[in-house]
Amino acid sequence: AIVDTPEASLIACTGGKDSPFTKAIYKNYGDSSRHAPLLSSSTLDTIDSIQARNIFPQDLPVYQRAAVTARTNGVVYPFWRDWALAEPCEFLTPEPLHHWHKMFWDHDAKWAIQAVGASHIDFRFSIHQPTVGYHHFQEGISSFKQVTGRTHRDIQRYLIPVISGAISAKFVMSLRALLDFCYSGRAQRFSQTSSLRVQTALKEFHERANHWEIPKLEFMQSVEPSICASGPIMQWTADIMEHAHITLVKDPARSGNNHNFEIQICRSLDRLDRVRRFDLMTAMKDASVDFRLEDVEGDEGQEQGAEGLQVDKEEDMELEITKISSTEKLVTHLNPVSKKLFGSFRPKQNFFLKARLLERAPSAPLPHRSFVDNVTGEISAFSLVRDPDLKTQTIKEASRLYSLSDFHGACSDLIDCIKSGTKIFTIGGRKNWKYSVTFALLPGQALVQVANPKQNIF
Repeated sequence: AIVDTPEASLIACTGGKDSPFTKAIYKNYGDSSRHAPLLSSSTLDTIDSIQARNIFPQDLPVYQRAAVTARTNGVVYPFWRDWALAEPCEFLTPEPLHHWHKMFWDHDAKWAIQAVGASHIDFRFSIHQPTVGYHHFQEGISSFKQVTGRTHRDIQRYLIPVISGAISAKFVMSLRALLDFCYSGRAQRFSQTSSLRVQTALKEFHERANHWEIPKLEFMQSVEPSICASGPIMQWTADIMEHAHITLVKDPARSGNNHNFEIQICRSLDRLDRVRRFDLMTAMKDASVDFRLEDVEGDEGQEQGAEGLQVDKEEDMELEITKISSTEKLVTHLNPVSKKLFGSFRPKQNFFLKARLLERAPSAPLPHRSFVDNVTGEISAFSLVRDPDLKTQTIKEASRLYSLSDFHGACSDLIDCIKSGTKIFTIGGRKNWKYSVTFALLPGQALVQVANPKQNIF
């Protein structure tokens, strides 16, 4: 079951601050070892013992007081009561989005903000070097009120190096141990070694941390047993459901007039479903898809499908009907036909492959616009655009816009190299240009083309 801690307590029928997974109470949440699992037989015996004392749920106030004393939530007949071999401590699996990422924001990040100081940690985040593909927190993180799971993950990547040096090493190592636990637990498959790595990170945290009474911290003791019983944790994440809440509830609600939300949401979803069914049907028609699994011999010159349809053999051959027997085959067959289905069709660029193909092509113009850094063992690939975005930008304006103080000199060095017949150019390093040398272009002239057109160097 994919649930958060409150839902887990409701399903396990535990009351108060008791753990829904073990026999630990809130005073034991900071223990470094896992307590005995809370078995279904123990929970059912506790529930039955209340009625054995002639206290029945019909007298709700009395029964509720007895349930609180017995540390249950007052549920009389759990839905899993008659399930054979059902154990809530096993089928209630960890959920990464809430048990790890949300916990990180509610506790780890708040601890760091409190220890470092809101203004100081915001300053450290703001001066962090922006990285392409990663979120840059230019205004810091202390003022965030409501953030998504994506933001939780982005902050996790930066937190440890950002706070290092601002607080004690013991505090930093404790938070790092928790992050190591989360990252180790997100593996797609586990062995004995990787499962042990998860438990080792948690043990390292407890060796340095104080005794904190946090329910989700206690639940971390059940992650490794859950991996052994139910497999990798990432298959139980609630990301898909949370995203569906946006696409199936929030987005349709925004398209209405703020009245009768339920009716308008259902009407919008119904229309979207009809449009998708129409797109699917037209795509199958264009792809000549036939769902008949096998042919049944009929009259001569004809063959009868599984649904009793008569199709002429010659007509079958002309239409080249493709028979589909699984969803995977259908998706594979419709992908080239319909661009309305199955997500984005934006092609993925392989710059490493493109660079290798250019090296093998003797007629490719030099220098290549896609190339591989051979010094680092083909770790990095570069692809340079031919036409600049700012085609009328002057050298002075470009130098000021991108904070390139030596751009004027770099352009001069490039022209000197081209004039001398150099075909290999070094990226970076010291510039040989001197301020006493007059540049070939006027200060206000735009740098459009600075080399021989045959070499295609721009």
